[in-house]
Order: sequence, then C-alpha cells, then structure tokens
Amino acid sequence: MKTGAGIVNGHRADALAIGNRGLQYGDGLFETVAVVGGQALLWERHWTRLVRDCGRLQLSPPREDAVLAAMDELALAPVCAVKIIVARAAQARGYRPSGTESDWIVTAHPFEPPAQERRSGIMATWCNVRLSTPNACAGMKTLNRLEQVLAQREWRPPVREGLMQDPAGLVIEGTMSNLFIVEAGRLVTPPLAECGITGVMRAAVMDAAAGQAIAVAVEPLTRARVEGADEIFLTNSLIGIWPVRDLAGQSFSAGPVSQRLLAVMEAQGDVATA
Repeated sequence: MKTGAGIVNGHRADALAIGNRGLQYGDGLFETVAVVGGQALLWERHWTRLVRDCGRLQLSPPREDAVLAAMDELALAPVCAVKIIVARAAQARGYRPSGTESDWIVTAHPFEPPAQERRSGIMATWCNVRLSTPNACAGMKTLNRLEQVLAQREWRPPVREGLMQDPAGLVIEGTMSNLFIVEAGRLVTPPLAECGITGVMRAAVMDAAAGQAIAVAVEPLTRARVEGADEIFLTNSLIGIWPVRDLAGQSFSAGPVSQRLLAVMEAQGDVATA
C-alpha cells in the first residue's frame, strides 16, 4: 500500500504489507496532529485518545517516544499536518483477529492554516449520507471513513464542509469536523455516544469556553435548531475554529462567541497559525 514518504514501525518506508488488517478491514485508528515549529499541538489529548481507543480495539499502541521521534524526523516544514495510523498487523485471513500486534505509520504534509476563513467564515451544506447508529465505534477515529468519503462527494467548492445527521435526523457533526452552535450566548454541541468522533479540538474548545465563563451544554440538535442558531462553528485539529457564514444558502456571521474562543485558543497555542 503506497503511503508516500513516511515512517513505518520506526523505519523509513513507503509501503505496508498487503495483509495488514487496516488495509483489509479498516481495523485500526488514526490521529491528525498540527505541528508548528516542531511542537505538536494538543499532543497530550491526541495521545490519550489514541491509547484509549487502541484499548477499545484491543490493539497494542506504539511507544510514544518512537512516534514523537518519527514526527521530529518528518515534520520539517514550519507548519505540518502529521498523520499517525495504528493498524492491526497482518494475520490469517478472516474477520476475527488473533492478536493485538499492530503496525504504525507516521506521515507529514505541509499545510497553510486557514487564517482568513477562521474570521470570515466558510460555506457549508447539508449531506444526504447519514451516519449509522448505534455505532460500536462511536467516538473513535477509525480507519473506516466511507460514510464521510461518500458525503464529501456530494458538494464542490466553494462549499468547504457538510453537516451529517443520524437516521433520526439529529445533527451530529461535519464530515471532518465537530459542530457547535451558539444560542443566546450559550454553547451547544451534540452528544456522540452513538456515532461521531470525539474530537480533541472539540474538547479543548469546551474547556476554553468554561474558562471564559461561557456556558456549554451537550444536547441533541435538530436541523431546525441548527438553522435557528445565533452562530454555527466547526472544529478540528487543523482548521481550529471555522465559523459558518452560509449554510445551504442561509446566512450567518462569524459571531462574537466563536471569535472570542478563537482568540483564546490562539493565545494558548492550541491552534496552528502561520
């Protein structure tokens, strides 16, 4: 499996054994980390989630020092997106795993932080593809992202993100982001117990809001409630905070709550800046 220049199990490589269960069955996890000037942002949150979810999948995680060394070797550009994959190693064929041994991969890709979009906002739309529930992998960033792949095929630029719902019509997240709305100064984000990814930036934003005495609630969100919000914004480790200025033709603004939280996150060094 071609991966581009990277490090596989601690060694420079551009291929992975074809029997790897990540390739065969999506049996694995990944993290995407913003690295600025050699510093991995929100690293403790990323590593904690990776180890926790390896435990859920009964996968042996790599050594943290080995992963950090690989990141140091690869993340040479001033600002990089580093992807860490942990996938169950090749075993006898069949769905049932026979061991916990894993392969791990680190790749690095230069990227430009979206500074303008964080302040002016983006165009978003609604996806037709629904997230499956109940999902036994809820919360985890598994290698199986086919729902998101299909959903992103539904639009083209200038749209930058699509919002996804569960079969009951509750709004869960974006295809690559977590969702927040603002109602009368209060922050609301959907529960992720049955589907969706518990993003590290989502958690960091919730902590930052609490530190700013901004009320935060985890509550189910209908499409009508999202469309009636005072502000909508999206988060992930690379984009930081993206306000939504247009949702399927409906106008919003990059309001004071999202901009206040963005300023706090930038000041804390939790969001990648150029």
